[in-house]
This record gives sequence, C-alpha cells and structure tokens, in this order.
Amino acid sequence: MAKIIKINNSKDKSKALEIIKKKVKGLSIPKRSHAHILTLTEALIDAVKKLSNNSTIKVSVSSGLGEKTIKLSTPVPLPENLDAYCENEIVSYSTDFLSVKNKDGQGSVSLTVKGSASYALLKTFITVGLAVLFAYLITNFGTADFAAVIHTYLTYPIELLFINALQMIAMPVTFFAIVCSTSFFYSNLKDGDLGKSLLWRYVLSAAVAVVIGGLLFILIQPLFPIGSLAEFAENKSTASQSLIDFIANLIPANIMDPFVKSNSAQLLVLAIIIGVAVGVLRRKQTFIGKLIDALNSIFIEVLNIIFVFSPYALFFAVLGILIGSEDYELALIAIMFIAIVIGLVILVLIRLVILAFNGINIVWFVKNYKPFFAPVMITGSTIECIPENIKNCKTKYKLPTKYLTKSIPFCAHNNMDGNCLFLGVMATALANACNIDVNMALIGFIIIFAIVLSAGAPNQPGSGIICMAVIIPAMGVSPVLLIYVVLLDLMCETIIACTNNFSDMSTIVCMAKREKLLKK
Repeated sequence: MAKIIKINNSKDKSKALEIIKKKVKGLSIPKRSHAHILTLTEALIDAVKKLSNNSTIKVSVSSGLGEKTIKLSTPVPLPENLDAYCENEIVSYSTDFLSVKNKDGQGSVSLTVKGSASYALLKTFITVGLAVLFAYLITNFGTADFAAVIHTYLTYPIELLFINALQMIAMPVTFFAIVCSTSFFYSNLKDGDLGKSLLWRYVLSAAVAVVIGGLLFILIQPLFPIGSLAEFAENKSTASQSLIDFIANLIPANIMDPFVKSNSAQLLVLAIIIGVAVGVLRRKQTFIGKLIDALNSIFIEVLNIIFVFSPYALFFAVLGILIGSEDYELALIAIMFIAIVIGLVILVLIRLVILAFNGINIVWFVKNYKPFFAPVMITGSTIECIPENIKNCKTKYKLPTKYLTKSIPFCAHNNMDGNCLFLGVMATALANACNIDVNMALIGFIIIFAIVLSAGAPNQPGSGIICMAVIIPAMGVSPVLLIYVVLLDLMCETIIACTNNFSDMSTIVCMAKREKLLKK
C-alpha cells in the first residue's frame, strides 16, 4: 500500500521528494534519469499547488511490476494540459505516461515511470552470457546424463511454461490491440488527405520491409540445411494452401470460430472489421471506445506481467539450446540475427535515399536527428517518444505543432518498418527450417500478417514475440520454436525501435517538404 504524504509547506515537499527518490532508485534506469524525474515531479507539485490556490495536496508512490506511479491529488479540478504549466521542466523520455483526471470536483495527476529498455537490453546480454557460461560448465565438467537431466527436468518445462503463457495471451492482446489500432486508422483517414497519404506510404514501406527480410535470409542461408527442423512442421497443409483458398477463408462463417479454432487470419480480419465499427462509433459516443481501450489495457497488463519473467525464461532457453540442441540450431539463430541487423541497416539507407530524392540534405537531417536517438534508446518504444519527438521536430526541423500533433502519433502507431522486417526474417527462416514451401500464398500471408500485426500489436518491447505467437500456428509450425523468437526479439528490440523512429522522422520531414512546411 502506497504511503500518502500531505504537502502543506516546503518541508513536506522535501520529504515527499526524498521518498520518491528512494522509490524510483529501485528501477533499472540511468542515474541521470533519477534527477530528471525528481525535477519533473517537483515542477508538477509546484504547478498543482499553484492551481489549487496553495491548498493541501496529497502525494503517493505506488509500485508495480517494473514501474512506479507517482500520484498527486488536489481538492480542485486540474486542466488536461497540465504539462504546459511546467513546460520548461518536462523531460518526456524519463517518463512513459502523464495523465490528468478529474472526478467529483477533485483532480489528480499520475506520473508513471518504467524501467529503461536500454537497461533491459543490457540485462538480456548478461542473461545470455550467464547461460553460455553455465552451458560451458555443464558440457565440459558434467556428464552427458547430468546434461540430459537438466534439459529434461529444468530447461524444457520452463521453456514450455513460458511459451504456453505467450500463446494464452497472444490472441486476446492482438485482437484488442488491432481493434484499437484500426479505429485509430479510421479516425485519421476521416481527418483528410494527410492520414491517407501516410497510410499508403506505411503499407508500401511495410510490404517492402517484409520482402527485404525474407530475401535477406534466403540469400545468406546457403550453409544452413533446409528442413533441419522438419519435425516441428505440425500442419503443412495450413501453409501450403493456395492463395485463392487463403483469401476465400478470410471471413469466418461463425463469429466465434476464430477464437474457438484459433484461426489467426480470420481473427485479424474480424478485428479490423470491428475496429472500423468502433472508429465510427467513437464519433457518436464515448462508451464503446472506452470499453475497448479498457479491455486492451487489461490484456496489456497481463502481457507485462508475463514479460517480467522473460529474462529467466531466456536464461533457461539459451541453456537448453546449448546443452540439448544441435550445431545447426545455433547456426540458424546466428543467420537470423545477421539477416535482421543487415536488413535494419538497409532500411535506414533506403530512408536516406528517399530523403535525397525529395531534395532534403541528408547531412542536415542526420545532424538534427541526434537528439531523437537517446529517448528511443532509453524507452525502446516509438509511442513513448511521441512528446519528445514533437518537441525535437519543433526545435530541430522547425515544423508547425498542428502538423506534428497529427503526423507523429500516426507514424509512431503504424510506421513499423523494423518490426515488419523482423517478422519477414523470422517467418521465412522458420518456414525454410521446417521444410515448408515458401510459395506466393505464404509470402502474401506473411506480408498481410506483418502489416496488420506490426501496426496493431502492442507498441512496446516484446511486440515481435506476440506477433510471431500469432503467425507461427497459422503457418502450421510448432509453437515450441517461439523460443528462438524470444531470444532474437529481446536482443534486437532496441535497434528495431531506433529504426522505426528514424523511419518516422524521415517520413514526417519528407511529407512536410511536400506540404511546403519545411523551413531551413
């Protein structure tokens, strides 16, 4: 239970800030962010005290899984744009969420601070390193029987437990996230030409990213024997169906079939249809939109709880792969990792070419992009960087606020080139490894899934895992192979987020140039 501190004077404020300082130190975030959070909290306290005519306000700090929530309560309502009152003190990349709520004539502001994605990445490499060390000790100083016991009774059950948890939550998380994303799409398309222009650019770039990812793996995998994981192909007929059959079965005959039979394709189509309907209803009433958002938030929180245990699952997964797997499995992981990294570099180069084609100085763009890099490295999410991106675009690229408040959220939610490339590599790699024919139907299937899922899946670390948890069963591949996805996603998620953010900003600058809004 969070301790509530009443603030009446500067002594109370200092006491509250000291408690917040101790609480926030428990998070895995850079030390400089501690000071930013305290500065921001102090500015919020001063703003709330001023708006409350210096009446008593209450401050509490509550702990969640990997996060802290600082809540300020006041006896008077607060303005929704509270950040405007402490604009000079706001450090957006230190926080994930700032919300103002008014209820029964009283106001409250909640500041949610989460652990850093860059620290999570460091934890991932440490986890992998420890697993490699333990595997070395077991294989070199232990007996074969001991290694078999570790694999059978420890690593495999934990892997299976984590995979089952991912499969359990993947469908509902994806369904409600796509409904929310589609309704957001619809709202932007109704707003005019800007949303339509950004939409077709997103769809095109996403399809290109998927194809690049698939081709890269095919080009660099000659040393890896096709069909080495053929025993994990559970249902080849699912992936080998013709393109006509695939399209004909996209609409379910029964609305419950996609959920009961776990038909991923039909589930996505149903989510898109419902998302459009929700987008229409959002303009007429707020209840439906709030209900869908609430359900989405519930499943996202369940997902966050599961991902808290991902480092431990990763440790046992790597340990199991090293002591119970063949060399070709390690080769497959290495090839997929190389393909992902090369693909992300290619996507950045393509964006630079597009900038040059639009008459924008590449050196000028890259030089001014530097401030964007730190926030996305720390948060690991383009969504959480929206406030910071708007601020940087205003100062560095001199773009108008009205244009940025529409374009940046749209791109951050939907322009997921890095995610699409990741899904293209993973889907193609697993199809080849399981000896599944990569025909036109499967390629079209992967492109459609990647475009919809990368935009609709929860925009947070681990979204690639959830996307593949939906794609893998639809390909007829055993969910056990998800463990490879977990390993590669945790290792690549930060650089994928950076690629997405770079694509966002280059798209926004190019569009601004076309709209004659860019001033240099």
